[in-house]
Order: sequence, then structure tokens, then C-alpha cells
Amino acid sequence: MILNSVSLAIVYILMKKLGVGLNSSQVVFFYKICCFLIILPWVFSDGLSILKTPQLKLHILRGFFSAAGSLFFMYSLQHVKLANATALSYLEQVLWAVIAMIFFKEKFSILKITAVVVSFLGAAAVIYPGLIQFIPPFVNIQVITTSDYNPYYTFTMLAVLSWTANSVSVKVLGRTAKNKTQAFYALLFSSIFAFPVAFVDWQYVDFVFSVPMPQGVVPFYNIEFKPIYAAYFAVITLCYVIHSVAFFKAMQKANMSALAPYHYMKIVFVGILGYLLFNEAPDSTVYMGYALIILAGIFLMKYEHAIQKDKQK
Repeated sequence: MILNSVSLAIVYILMKKLGVGLNSSQVVFFYKICCFLIILPWVFSDGLSILKTPQLKLHILRGFFSAAGSLFFMYSLQHVKLANATALSYLEQVLWAVIAMIFFKEKFSILKITAVVVSFLGAAAVIYPGLIQFIPPFVNIQVITTSDYNPYYTFTMLAVLSWTANSVSVKVLGRTAKNKTQAFYALLFSSIFAFPVAFVDWQYVDFVFSVPMPQGVVPFYNIEFKPIYAAYFAVITLCYVIHSVAFFKAMQKANMSALAPYHYMKIVFVGILGYLLFNEAPDSTVYMGYALIILAGIFLMKYEHAIQKDKQK
């Protein structure tokens, strides 16, 4: 799980670094297509029969949400600190609990609802630095205004919602689809959806904040693709493979309850690398928000594991 966290942190850092020279949608497209190409030998090691699926529409939908999540997240990284965006991405686990209670008929409980409320309070503390101030032995919640809100966090939250929808589709597909089939179609369709966005000439129009609007098409030869970018994408692809294998192995050898704290180490590595490469030191006023999100997520994972354990008895 530590290796998994380090790999994902490197992916985030290098993608943000690439966003300095390429636009965010181009970074997402090249990332997706590189990952797609690298998995092809593994996918086809069992022959072409692996591509047969009665759930093609759901695979397409998953590809769309995967691409949308990455596009929204990458755009937000141009305007918000990486550590803050990473912390907010953990809300996906909390939204899973909400969806499970509403759509999958899982039992409501005061403990679950409390964890959800605490995590969203933590998210508010990240979005509004200084909202929560911890002055022992008291916790003080400050008054906030709309002017305190960084509107680019909207794209971070859209990314979280997209990834949550992607996870729902994974849960449904997981009942029948093989891992190789899911991986192939997820990366294929996410690459297809990212492609037109990557080669559109986006002009930023100011409303409440800068919104990208399509103005034309960018020919491939006009992209300033420097040789160093190829090295970055090679490292990103390698880290993607390491993350996938490491996470699978961890889940295979230990239960999620035991692994939960290590799942949140990603924010530590992101914070360190973000400071070293971009001089992005998290605001001291958002640490309470980090803590609330992480503690709520760990609690939900352990709570769900305890319920599953009781069901097996």
C-alpha cells in the first residue's frame, strides 16, 4: 500500500508538471493512451475472446466518467494546491457510503451519517482555509463568505463526482466482467473521450472564474511536445502499472480494514513532492480538514469491514 501511494503521488506530481507545457486535456489524453498501449500485451495474452462483452454500453459509460474525472481534476490542479485537491479526492469513499445507503439499500446508521457529515465538514475546511481553528481545548468554527471560495475547487468536486460514478459502474461490471475486459475498455473509451478535448483550441472566458470555451481545432503538429515529456509519460505509465499491481497484491493479502490507514498515505507523499517541486506548502489552517476527511474515511472502511465480517459468521 505504501508503494501504491508513492506511485500515485508521482503520477499526480508529474501530470501537474506536464500541465505547465501542455494543456491539461492533452496531458490526460497522452496519459490514457500510454496506459492503454502498455496493457495490451497483458490483455491479449488470453486471446481476443477477452473482448467479448454483453455490457458494452456500461463500459462506454465507465470510460466517459473516467475521462471526465481526470479532465476535471487536471484542470483544477492548474489553480489549486495539489495536496488540497488530493485530500478532496478522498471524498469518493464517503460518497460511496451515501450511494450504498440510497441506491444499494444498505442499512442507514447514525455512525455512517456522522462519518459522512464529518468528512464534508473536513472538505469545507480545505476549501475555506481558516474555517476550523483548533485552539486547545476548543475547536472554533469561523464565519465564511462566498468571497473566500476558490471557484476552481468546483472542478475538483466535479472530478470526485465523476470518479464516484465510475466506481459505481465498476461495481456493476464487476459482477460479470473480467478484470482484463474492464481494463481494456475503460482505457480505450477514456482515451477516445479525451481525444477530441485534447485537440480543441480552448480559450478561457471569465465568468465567475475562467471557463475554457472551444474556439477551434489544434493540429497535432502545433503541439509543443518536448522530448522530456516522453520521459515523464514513460514514468507515469510505469507508476500506473506499479500502482495497479501493488494495490491488487495488497488487497489480495490483507483486508481493507487493515489497509485503510495506508490508503491515505498518498496525501503525505503528494505534500512532500508538491513542496519540493512546486514549493506548494499546505496552509496550516487546512490540516484540520485533512484530519477530518481521513479519519472519517478510515472509520467507514473499518465499519464496513466489521459488517461484512459479521455477515460471514
